[in-house]
Amino acid sequence: MLVSLVPDFSAFGIDFKRANMLSDLTDYEGKQTTSDGKQKATSKNQCAVPFEDFSDEAATDTVVSQDAQGRGLDLFYEALEGRETSGRPVRIAFFGDSFVEGDIMTSDVRAMLQQQYGGCGAGYVDIENPVWGMRETVRARSNGWRAYSLLQEDKVDRHLQGIDGRCYICSGNAWFQMKGVKDRASEHLDSADVSTIYFMDRRELLVKADVNEEPCEKIVRKTYGPIGTCTVTQRMGRIRWNVGAGGQKAVFYGASMEGKKGVTLDNFSTRSFDGIALGDIPKDLLRGFAEARPYDMLVFEFGLNVATKSKTDYTQYTDQLKRVIAKYAEAYPKATIVIVGVAEIGRKKNGQITTMDGIKELHRDQRKMARDMRCVFWSLYEAEQTLGGVAQMSDGKPHLANRDYTHVNNDGGKALAKCFVDAITTGYDKWQKDKK
Repeated sequence: MLVSLVPDFSAFGIDFKRANMLSDLTDYEGKQTTSDGKQKATSKNQCAVPFEDFSDEAATDTVVSQDAQGRGLDLFYEALEGRETSGRPVRIAFFGDSFVEGDIMTSDVRAMLQQQYGGCGAGYVDIENPVWGMRETVRARSNGWRAYSLLQEDKVDRHLQGIDGRCYICSGNAWFQMKGVKDRASEHLDSADVSTIYFMDRRELLVKADVNEEPCEKIVRKTYGPIGTCTVTQRMGRIRWNVGAGGQKAVFYGASMEGKKGVTLDNFSTRSFDGIALGDIPKDLLRGFAEARPYDMLVFEFGLNVATKSKTDYTQYTDQLKRVIAKYAEAYPKATIVIVGVAEIGRKKNGQITTMDGIKELHRDQRKMARDMRCVFWSLYEAEQTLGGVAQMSDGKPHLANRDYTHVNNDGGKALAKCFVDAITTGYDKWQKDKK
């Protein structure tokens, strides 16, 4: 939808103005502006929901150190520009809740970026995951592991949890297999060039691999602080990582399938999660992951499990999340930080589905959090409004969202992914032109 052509209208109990969907948070005075009055580009080629980059603003926040602030888009664009010569793919880590569970939306972001900038493979996959059956972008199987998650507060050892708050204890003679697929969203997932498995390093640990059902002799092992890796580099459609009996009680995290260059996106989603417990990951483990698997963009999409219709101030939550994001920012000093504004939740009011009370207030405080941290903000809410809002997405045709008026389906995820990728490509094209 070309938002600039849509006239003022009312729908689902919400008043909308041209080119400005979030009417209570923004001003319209004949030009597009952000909530804080920063002017947006109004070119006919401008994407509907651009990134808001606050990295050039003065440092004023006292909740997190200045070392964790100022992570704007230039860092990511520089990595994207050097994708052919850097020796590794440009990597995006997308942390989120059930909105992106099963690789919803993120699968299409990955596919669109790989189509435009190169790359292959589904990225990082946990050793075990209860939503494997929902995920269409990789076929994963495993055996011989005990799974622990940061949501199991009474069971997990926080000193062991990995980059996404999960870890897997080997019971001996364990294995993990990844297989590429011919996916509806992408032609780049059936095979990959590189696979790496990540674990807590132990000298006596023996890890082997079968590639395309044949034993692999060329496995490169490296250590990054407490994190160990084994890597295979060859064209593969399937890889099975094997750990023998000597690996009993060894701690593993996940494995990846990706290209030697181009773009990779890792989906780190956890159902019923607000993101706060990610702050419990030990700094040395996080730094080890940062060395072993560098990222160029860290995306944080949370809020569905925080919003309530009775709450109007979310600064206590956003201050907590600032500290979590700051921890990752310090571990990944060359990564762009993107905070995603909460998606719309629809609830019935006076016989109509309208935006649940509390969503716009949370969205406002998330944008302020991004501004305080001098990083980047992108709005799922505004992206959904370009598609008519969650009520239209759920009840209209084609169906883009579920009847819980919260979660999108594959088609809705693809539409939102296009908005997100448009923000990347539009910004990158402008950045390149401004350099000349």
